[in-house]
Amino acid sequence: MKRKNPSTPTHRTMPGGLLSMMLAIGLVLLAAGATWADAASSSLVPAHAPGILRVRLTPQAAADPAFALRSYGAQASRTGLPELDSALIRAGLETIRTAPFAPRRQRLAAELGLDRELLLRFPTSQDMVALAETIAALPQIEWAAPDWIFSQATVPNDPLYPDQWGHDNQKQFQAWDPQSSSFSGPTVGTVDFDADVDDAWSDTQGYGSSSITIAIIDSGVDLQHPDLNVVTGYDFGEGDSDPSDAQGHGTACAGVAAAKAGNGIGPAGVCAQCSIMPLKVADASGNITASAVGNALVYAADHGARIASMSFGLGPIDPGIGSQVSYAYQAGVTLFGAVGNNNLSRVLYPAAYAKVIAIGAATPCGERKRSASDLSLLLQGVVPDPLGVSCDNYPAWGSNYGLKLDLMAPTIIPTTDIHGSGGYASGDYLLYFDGTSAACPFAAGVAGLVLSKDSSLTPAQVKQRLIDSATDMTAGDASVGYDSRTGWGLVNADAALSGN
Repeated sequence: MKRKNPSTPTHRTMPGGLLSMMLAIGLVLLAAGATWADAASSSLVPAHAPGILRVRLTPQAAADPAFALRSYGAQASRTGLPELDSALIRAGLETIRTAPFAPRRQRLAAELGLDRELLLRFPTSQDMVALAETIAALPQIEWAAPDWIFSQATVPNDPLYPDQWGHDNQKQFQAWDPQSSSFSGPTVGTVDFDADVDDAWSDTQGYGSSSITIAIIDSGVDLQHPDLNVVTGYDFGEGDSDPSDAQGHGTACAGVAAAKAGNGIGPAGVCAQCSIMPLKVADASGNITASAVGNALVYAADHGARIASMSFGLGPIDPGIGSQVSYAYQAGVTLFGAVGNNNLSRVLYPAAYAKVIAIGAATPCGERKRSASDLSLLLQGVVPDPLGVSCDNYPAWGSNYGLKLDLMAPTIIPTTDIHGSGGYASGDYLLYFDGTSAACPFAAGVAGLVLSKDSSLTPAQVKQRLIDSATDMTAGDASVGYDSRTGWGLVNADAALSGN
């Protein structure tokens, strides 16, 4: 995000796609310590929506009586500010849009500057990075940025419950077998290294409360899936009221957090009676833009979500949705973000924001999920790990780490898939959903149980409860207490409910 008179901070994020096991996303790499200006001159700039520029007006410009775009959901070809319009027209301006919904907390939105943000459309042939530099220099503009594109990351009678090592680890997980290209190797794991979800369900909140809504900000959710309790959401990727999932990633995340329990089908989500709010932020091409994510965060806050899970990431720069993150946080939404799957010592945005709980991925053996040391076995953009692959033996990726990492959660776990032939598999379920994409909604589900028991807790209190109750991880490259590889440790649902 380009600002006037910018400081030159060191950005703590490194980019890279968050993956699900069957979906490799394109990755973008930039050296640590790069500033926005450095990125603008680099060939390694992350992807952005063609022809779209996000801007925020200065308070003075927005207060000008001539300013014509004071309502949400508006579209026009001019701002009404002659000097600004003249410059934008010279740059090829086609249309201007405001955010689709008016924030219900108008005072907070104004304090954060959300009422001054505009989405400008130019010809798709325009260089948006260079144009952002030009537009940011105008006196009416506080900041300007391309619309950056994120990359995705991945005892009831439910038949897949026995495979859910993260709920109750009995060393049932079968390691990856490279000969058969499947998880059919020897069983691995440390018995009882898990999130104690089965024990947590014995507390007074049981499987959780349907009054606690978890917003899945992702590719959408299968609205008709029999194993999900879905409430009304919205499609910010396409701008309509149908947030159906065409890809499967969002449905998989939803199942990890809150697949129904005790219904005789599929797996059991962590907060199995929590409600899912599907907020689709992927467009028809699967691209997730910063503007869509920002709008989804405001919608989640205004429509009753208590938790939001975001299994995607962007680097090397701040995508410019910090104000929307603050809006949701101050409205009482506990936010979770996946740290990334590049085995890098950097946490991706939005997980890198201080108000977002950054979640890494743990293996059944109590280690950080590590990639292999052999570069030929890795997905593009993944860094080889000097210790070699973790006990799961799946070599292609490793969980990112760094000082902004907060907590760990299980990965490579069963979940829901788009029912029928859509999604990742031919059936309604996926046996191995991996990446930090899986860990993030798992932690969100634990927060769902905590809030189901005590809905008065603030996001800061929920985070502290999860930190105080986490199981320290010391295996692999971790150490006693907080460390940059595993944060405060593995989330523990039972201990979090007990306040221990």
